[in-house]
Amino acid sequence: MITRRTALAGAAGLSLVRPAFAADKIYWKTLTAHFYMSPCFAADHDLFVKHGLPPVDVGLSTAPPTLLPAVVSGAIQVGVNTVLGVSMANEAGLDVKVLAGASIQEHGKPNTAILAPMDSKLAAPADFVGKRVVIPGMNGVFHVMFEKWLLDAGQDPKKVTYIEAGFAQAGDYIRNGSADAVLSTEPFMSRMLEGGQARRVANYFDPKQDTVFDSVFIVNGAWAAANPELIKGLRATLNDALKQMAADPAAAIATEVKWLKLPEEVAKRSGPASPRCDVTEADIEGWLDIALQVGLISKRPKAKDLIA
Repeated sequence: MITRRTALAGAAGLSLVRPAFAADKIYWKTLTAHFYMSPCFAADHDLFVKHGLPPVDVGLSTAPPTLLPAVVSGAIQVGVNTVLGVSMANEAGLDVKVLAGASIQEHGKPNTAILAPMDSKLAAPADFVGKRVVIPGMNGVFHVMFEKWLLDAGQDPKKVTYIEAGFAQAGDYIRNGSADAVLSTEPFMSRMLEGGQARRVANYFDPKQDTVFDSVFIVNGAWAAANPELIKGLRATLNDALKQMAADPAAAIATEVKWLKLPEEVAKRSGPASPRCDVTEADIEGWLDIALQVGLISKRPKAKDLIA
């Protein structure tokens, strides 16, 4: 979602800007996919009010790379990125912290896959050499885990051409023949598969742990330090939202239909909400290992220092 290059470039300018934090409203940008609906559900069911928070303006973004700079500048208070992006940003001098988990991967329950056209011959990692693959963001979790999948099979990720596009737009690249494969997630994956637009090539990301956060909600570190009660309230709201979404799947589906503009039958296939959102130091450590391994960061930060 944020590259090492853009993080380093951004540090030069953004670190000199005093964030203009909203005093009476919290602006929250989430993404247009299944696992990012908890703040939308909270908005629909007045959970922010229930937990004593000021007005929270929840909106959708189809441009993940813009959210971290927006959080740093104070244009929004909560956005979406990854632990990888947060670690790179902090090494570049940007004060970004993890608020809570957003999208989660569960062992044995893949909700991501490599998809290719129905007539594609792609099957194994070696087949992707020289091919064009659509990813949601350079050096984001999808991209990094796909590269790790290639590396584990002895293939060079640099021999793949990457195209950045949002989840909702990725299918267009398959349909018009401008890409050979896409890294997809729910509910877009099911729509493409069941619509006969693509076939599943492989699941490149199945964590060994029971659950792994592949993306997180982020906040500006200075804003978080100045507003500890708001941070507690936001986390409590997310936990409440997930609890209610699990207890009332129909209400969760209604939120997904409303915000993602999906047919109800498609939303039903997305599965249950994330089982948790509280991020621990152990959740951070595994991603720091990978960040160091693939060269995204040059030194290891303390996991606790990345959590708001």
